[in-house]
Amino acid sequence: TNAFSSVQQIGLCSECSVIALASEDSGRIFVATMSLSSYETQVSYQEDGETQWTTMKAPENENSGSFRILFNSFTLSSETLFAIAYKSSSGLLTDNEIDFYSVSWSLENPQETPRVALLWEKKCTTASTVDNIVYPSIVSSGSNMVAAIPDVSCPAEGSGISFAVYDSELNDVDHQISPLEDCRTPRYFESANDAEFLYLSDGAQMQMFDGESWAAILDNTYISTVYTSESRQQVFTGFHFGYEQSVEFSNYGSLAAGLLFTGGIYSPGTVLCMAEISETAFIIGGDFKYVANDDGIVGAKFSAYYDGDRWKATLESNENNYLPGWRLLSIASIGDTVFGIADQGRDTDLLPLVRWRPDDGWLFLYKRPEILDESLWDNTVGTVHIDHVRNQVYFGGQFTVGLASGDACSGALIYDYMREAWEPLPANLTRVNTFGSLNNHAYMQVGGQFTYVDENSVHHENYIVLDIENKAFLSSVPSISDSEVFSVSLFPNEPIYSFVGGNFGQYGVEQLRYVGNIWSLSVVGNSPIKPTVYSLESRNEGEILFAGGSFDGKLSKLDIGRQEWNNLIPGASLWQGNIYSLLLSCPGDSEYYSVDSEWDDSSLLGSFYSVADCTIPIGAPDDFVCPTDDSLSVGQMVGLGFTVLITIVILSVIGFFAFRQIKKQAEEDELSVEYL
Repeated sequence: TNAFSSVQQIGLCSECSVIALASEDSGRIFVATMSLSSYETQVSYQEDGETQWTTMKAPENENSGSFRILFNSFTLSSETLFAIAYKSSSGLLTDNEIDFYSVSWSLENPQETPRVALLWEKKCTTASTVDNIVYPSIVSSGSNMVAAIPDVSCPAEGSGISFAVYDSELNDVDHQISPLEDCRTPRYFESANDAEFLYLSDGAQMQMFDGESWAAILDNTYISTVYTSESRQQVFTGFHFGYEQSVEFSNYGSLAAGLLFTGGIYSPGTVLCMAEISETAFIIGGDFKYVANDDGIVGAKFSAYYDGDRWKATLESNENNYLPGWRLLSIASIGDTVFGIADQGRDTDLLPLVRWRPDDGWLFLYKRPEILDESLWDNTVGTVHIDHVRNQVYFGGQFTVGLASGDACSGALIYDYMREAWEPLPANLTRVNTFGSLNNHAYMQVGGQFTYVDENSVHHENYIVLDIENKAFLSSVPSISDSEVFSVSLFPNEPIYSFVGGNFGQYGVEQLRYVGNIWSLSVVGNSPIKPTVYSLESRNEGEILFAGGSFDGKLSKLDIGRQEWNNLIPGASLWQGNIYSLLLSCPGDSEYYSVDSEWDDSSLLGSFYSVADCTIPIGAPDDFVCPTDDSLSVGQMVGLGFTVLITIVILSVIGFFAFRQIKKQAEEDELSVEYL
C-alpha cells in the first residue's frame, strides 16, 4: 500500500504480532499472525487494491492439537505458498518434543484447505533454552520447495543438516543437494537464481552450495541477518565479531566477499545491571559499546548514564584497546554516587571494586582487598548492595580476599564509605549472588550457592539471614537446598516478609514468611514460573511483584493477592536473550538517600582516566590523604626559592673549577679543538 498502517488499524487482529510475510508480483499479500495471549496463529491474505483481509484455512491432520505457523517461514513458488507449521505440548519452540510439518496453499485457490506433511520430529530428553532452539527452514525452487532439516532428532554440537525437495502436493522430488556437516540448525536459508545456489547459516557461519558441494563464505562470527538481491545478483550478510556491525556482499556463486561497510550502527551487547540516580536519571552497566539517542549513537563502553533526557558516556573512550575485556557486573547507588564490581579479566591482584560520580568519573575504591586464591576466584560473578542506614556497601561474588586489617573473607565483604574502612561478613561463603535488607534494615538477606554451619551448628544452604547489629545468622530461617539464589525483593507492606528468586528445580520464585514466630519458605503463585529468575522488583506499597530471567516468559508480574502470574512480553518465546536486571522507579513510595556532594575522593587509589597524581604508600594509615591542591603556600614558595638559590650556587662553583681544569688540559694537548 501507499501508506503505513498498524495491524490493529487494518483490522487484522486486536492483540497479535506479525510473524511471517510474503507477497506476489500481482500485489497480493500473505500474513501470518500470532495471538499475544494464546500464541495461536492465523494466516490471511489481501488482494491488491482491497482493504478486506480474508482468513485462510488452517492446516489439519488426524493428530490432536492445533498447528502453529513457524516464524518467518513463508516462501512463495510459482504456484504455491509454502510454510512450516509445528505442534508441541505448550506451543513453544523450547519444548523437548516438537513435530514440524510442511504446509502448502494453492495460489489459485488460497481458501482451500492446505496440504500437510510431516517434515521433522524433534525428540530431546530436556527442553531447549531460548538461545538454542532448533527448527527446519524452507526456500522455493521453481514450483517446488527445498527443505533444510536437522539430520538427527535432537541436534547437538557436531550434528548436520540434510535436505529434501517437495512439489506443490508435498510429494518427494529427487535432488542432488549434499548434506551439510557440523551445522546444528538452519537459522538462515536463502535460494538464489531459482535454487541454482543455496546459502545457509546456523548463526556462526555462512555456507554456499554451488550445485556440487558446500563451501564457507564466512565463518567463526555472529551472523544477524542474510538477504539475497536478485536484481544485483548478490547475497548480503550482516555480522559482527564483538561490537561493530558489518555487512559484506558476494556475487552469486562466488566465495569471494567484499565489505560493504562496518561500524556506525548499533550492535547489541548485554546490560547486566541498573541503578537509579534520581527520579529521572539512572545508570546502566554491562558488556556493551554503544547506546542510542534519538539523534544518533553514543560510544559508551562498559557503562552509560541517562540524565533524564539523553544518554551520556561515563568513560572517555570506547575503543577495543581501552579497558579491554572490561564489563560491569553489578552496581548500586546512593544519591549521585554509584558503587560497582567489575570484571576486568584475571590480570589483577586486587578485587575490581569501583565508584562513580558525574564529577569525577570511575575510581577504584581505597585499599581494595587483595585476591588470595586465584584458583577459587570467579571474575564473572559479582553483586552490590547498599545499606543506606549504616553507610555500608555489601560486595558479593566468588572470591577469597585479604583485608588491610589482616582479616580474610570469602564470598562477601562490607565497605564503610564514610570511614573508607573494610570489614568481613561474619561467614565465609562460596558464592554470593545477592543481598537484600529485611525487617526495616535490621536484617540482611544473603543468597547464592554455598553451605554454612552457624554457631548453633545449624546447617544453611544457599540462603541465610543476618542479624546485623548482633552479627549473627538467624538459625530458624530455612535453607533452599539443591538450588541457586540470584535475587531477593521486599514483600509489599510486610517488612519481615520477602521474595526469593533463582533456580529451585521446578520453579523460580519462593516467598519467605514469618508467622507465629516461625520462618517458612513456600512456592509463589498458583501456577509457579519456572527457573531461572535473575531479578526481582516490587514496591514498598502495592500488590505487584516483577520477575525477569531466562524462563519462557522472560518478564512476568505477580498479583500477590491472587497469586497469579502474567507474562508481560508478547511472543517472548521467540526472543534471543534473557533479562538480568530490573529497575522499578516509584518516587512516591521509595526511600531516597544521598551523601555529601563534596565528599572527598583524594584518598581513593586512582582513576580510569589517567595515572594517579599520588601513590598511596603500602601500609599507609587510614587517614593518609594525598595533596588535593597543586598551588603552593607562601612558606612553601619561600622554601622552594631558597632551595633553588643554594642549588645554583653549588652548580656555579662546580662549573668554575671544571672550566679551569679543561682549559689547562687543552693548553697541554695539541690544539685540535676550538673553544669559544
